Amino acid sequence: LNKDAFIWLRPRRFGKSLFLNTLDAYYNLLYKDKFQDNFGHLYIGKHPTKEQGSYYVLKLNFAKLNTKNADSFEKSLNDIINDDCKQFS
Repeated sequence: LNKDAFIWLRPRRFGKSLFLNTLDAYYNLLYKDKFQDNFGHLYIGKHPTKEQGSYYVLKLNFAKLNTKNADSFEKSLNDIINDDCKQFS
C-alpha cells in the first residue's frame, strides 16, 4: 500500500457525504461567492487558506454501478465517468 494513499472507510451514517460536501463548498470555485454565507461565522471563515475557492470540483456518483459481473461493472463505470465528465465541461 502506498503510504501516501488514503482509504476513507467509515460505517454508514458517519458523515462521509457531509464531509465531502463541506470540502466541495470550501474549495469549489463555483461557490466562492457564497463563502461568507457558508463559513463566515466559523473559524475557517475568518481564517481562510489561500486555496479556498480555487478549484473546479468533479463529483462522481457510483451509486448506480452495475456489479453483477466484471463486464457490466466495467461498462457501467466507464459510462458513469464519461457522462459526469461530459456534464462537467
